[in-house]
Amino acid sequence: MKLATIYESFCFAGDVAFRILETLNSVKRRAIQDVLEDNLHEETQIFVCDINPNTLNVGKKGALERGLGEDKSLTRVEGDAEALNFKDNSLDGYTIAFGIRNVTHIEKVLAEAYR
Repeated sequence: MKLATIYESFCFAGDVAFRILETLNSVKRRAIQDVLEDNLHEETQIFVCDINPNTLNVGKKGALERGLGEDKSLTRVEGDAEALNFKDNSLDGYTIAFGIRNVTHIEKVLAEAYR
């Protein structure tokens, strides 16, 4: 059962990815108490993506501060919101939060999000 795949972009929006992951973990624990959490982590993948590697490092520090630094479900990806390196229809959800104001071609970013 695949619970969620999220694409998250922008420096402070990493917080959104952390909240989603914490919520998913809480729901999974309540719904499936007899399944090992490691098995569930293999089914849930959250991508935190940013074009700037320094921003990803800030997000990594934030994950460590929240106790999510070693979480296998959280993957950092260096990438451009105008040309994402994900297959078509491969994500269940997408959020860009305030990052939309920081892109050059909003129409390209929206097309990538839809793809």
